[in-house]
Amino acid sequence: MFIKELQIEGYKNAKKNSKILFNKGLNVLVGENGIGKTTIIDALRLILKEDDYSNKIKEEDFYKSFTNPKDMSNSISIKLFFDGLSDKEKFNYLSWSDANNNTILNMNITNKINNRGYYKKEIWGGLSKASIYESELLDSIECIYLPPLRDAETKLIEGRNSRLTRLLRKLYKEEIEQNKKDNKEIAIVKATKKFNQDLIENEDYKISQANKRISKKMQEIIGNTFAQSTNIQFSEIDFDKIIHNLRLMFFPTIEQNDIEKFRNISENSLGYNNLLYMATILAEIELSNEDYKLILIEEPEAHLHPQLQTQFIKYVENIVKDKQNLQVIITTHSTVLASSVSIENIVHITEKNNRIEAVNISNIGLETEKIRFINRWLDATKSNLLFAKGVIFVEGISEVILVPELAKICLAEYNKTHSIKLPSTLEEAGVSVINMNGIYFKYFMSLYCDIKELKENRIDDTIRMKNRCAGITDKDPDKSIYPTFNEDIVGKNVALDLIPIVKKSNNTRLYASNLKTFEYDLCMEGNSKIMAETLKELWPSESESDVKTELQGIIDRSSDKEVLIEDAKIVLGRIESSQIGKGLFAQALADKLQEGSTFKVPTYINDAIIWACGGEINE
Repeated sequence: MFIKELQIEGYKNAKKNSKILFNKGLNVLVGENGIGKTTIIDALRLILKEDDYSNKIKEEDFYKSFTNPKDMSNSISIKLFFDGLSDKEKFNYLSWSDANNNTILNMNITNKINNRGYYKKEIWGGLSKASIYESELLDSIECIYLPPLRDAETKLIEGRNSRLTRLLRKLYKEEIEQNKKDNKEIAIVKATKKFNQDLIENEDYKISQANKRISKKMQEIIGNTFAQSTNIQFSEIDFDKIIHNLRLMFFPTIEQNDIEKFRNISENSLGYNNLLYMATILAEIELSNEDYKLILIEEPEAHLHPQLQTQFIKYVENIVKDKQNLQVIITTHSTVLASSVSIENIVHITEKNNRIEAVNISNIGLETEKIRFINRWLDATKSNLLFAKGVIFVEGISEVILVPELAKICLAEYNKTHSIKLPSTLEEAGVSVINMNGIYFKYFMSLYCDIKELKENRIDDTIRMKNRCAGITDKDPDKSIYPTFNEDIVGKNVALDLIPIVKKSNNTRLYASNLKTFEYDLCMEGNSKIMAETLKELWPSESESDVKTELQGIIDRSSDKEVLIEDAKIVLGRIESSQIGKGLFAQALADKLQEGSTFKVPTYINDAIIWACGGEINE
């Protein structure tokens, strides 16, 4: 069995009913800060009574508006829907089932404190509160939570509730039960008692001498009548007290067996202690006999370098495949971690109109071909799209470098003429520019809209990522063609066919160059002088002097429309030459724009930027 769906209402930032769909095994929750990832984790802890978390309801757990303090939820509602139950589990959880055999667990908390200082809490199975609820069924569900920035050292040292104690308790569970029936002592207790006896009887240990001296002094002080007997030993000789006093030690390599070389984990790195903690949890969960096991991990990347992040998530991805009733839900802000798992394990979280919006990528109907393509393509830089408020897909390195600088110009102009202002930079807007290294829009825009449905003019009702997505592409006519604004040129770029299709969606747009290519269009907008100046400064001094003269000619003459096309042709040729290259040119031009040089942005680039940032576009 596994949790298929979670519904939250009135809890923390989820004012309205929010539905989150999960995968059977691994689920990686991604998204920007403050949109509800931790709300989801805490809701699961609450209803599953993780370490009595359900007893920790506070006033701030109820939804409250930031702008209107009186707008506060009257209650918290949390629902869990289970799926994949075996025949045995269906029978066991019959009291949690509704008329349609859906296994449901409900919790409702009223925003009113009783005389004992607690909020009224109700929990029931199925749909009706009147149905029989067997609370002991929760004992057959194990929920383990690993908080962000966890203090792994504290959790691993000796103590009643340390993870090491819990692991040992599970290892000894069967032996304890059997020995109780047979009225026998556990081997570890017998060994401890024998060790204590050896300490007392062996004169070399000086324990018996110390004991005699204490007894003698007691007798001298208060006499035989009131004196007490003493015995020096290791005091904790019952099972629980013994395992409470065990502590984990470490050595930096796995092969070491010499116990004298091991050190206290307080001397270990934070990252490795973090891994030791998670390894202890996973070892413990393997011993559980519970029907269903859930591990909740917030930000496992804490203190781990990229290679260890990748190793960890790949391991988790593999173990959930092998264990039928193990489900793992992880929250992360790590692009390394998010790009290291299959896209089908990703659950994208956003927040809109006081509702948590969750898109489980495995449920949006991507074809196998697209899933494979995205999995191979997604790396730590491109996985930014999973954490951004908006994205702009571009074809190459030039756009990645220049679009953020062009955006500053576009956003400043937009804010001059609109009452509702946009942020002044892409960074401030939370918009990422994603380099596809090609024209692969149909693959990645499928994360945001159902291209097949839109193409057939059917309603796009498939759940997709809700962020605004824009694309910038070239018209790409024949290389021999250098068009002007008065010509209607047919482009060879197959991505152009997507423009009218994705425009039907609510959150996806593709914008194409008016003329030829990115650099050519920039030049034709009247930017030939600054682009020629940039090229001249970049051009190697030992190379052809006539090239610099040619570029100086562009800088000196007026921007006449008749010569503009020739200038654009020259500029594009020099950019694409082996002496410069698009990447180097884009870097140098971006520096000039950053310094405040005047520049005119083509309309299609402007529209893509404004759209991705949430602005209005005349369409």
